[in-house]
Amino acid sequence: MIGRLIEAALRHRLLFGLIIGLVCLGGVIAYVRIPKDIYPDLNAPLVKIITENPGMASEDVERLISFPLESLMSGAPGVTRVRSESTTGDSVVTVEFDWGTDIYKARQIVSSKLELISGRLPLGTTSPILGPVSSRMGEVFEFAVVGEEGVELALAGAAGETGECVEETADLVYHLSVLMQARGFGWDDVVERLRKRHGG
Repeated sequence: MIGRLIEAALRHRLLFGLIIGLVCLGGVIAYVRIPKDIYPDLNAPLVKIITENPGMASEDVERLISFPLESLMSGAPGVTRVRSESTTGDSVVTVEFDWGTDIYKARQIVSSKLELISGRLPLGTTSPILGPVSSRMGEVFEFAVVGEEGVELALAGAAGETGECVEETADLVYHLSVLMQARGFGWDDVVERLRKRHGG
């Protein structure tokens, strides 16, 4: 087969030269038109749903808040995967959409679905809110606070509500990246609160 192809190429040099030239030209055109970005989007569109019920145990959060939200979002158009993280008093549900889906269209779909369940959540549950537009590349930092009461109170004060991001548990890993962005405060606010509390 290869021998016949080589023989045909030698016999019809002009034709094969033209074919190779067209292929090269098509490659150059495709390269010029392909979108380029310094930080390309490496994941499908993600929408995070943040729901809180202060004091509710993580098992109850999973059963009464996270699971109903996951079930509701699984049937939304364009959704490929739904996952959740449930901690004491907090539920974060991540909805992943098909590649190429406009992120704002995805958020609109999620918002319309949330209207169907908002009134059926347990008593004391805040209305679900959407996290900021972000990607997996933005989730690069997690930290732990172990048995530091002053730090816990400082973080709670920075959040604006006691216990909103912090629970009085000795060994608890705090996943604050999403919640901090949703509340509109950053690490500078946390550092400032710590300095004021400890007189630094």
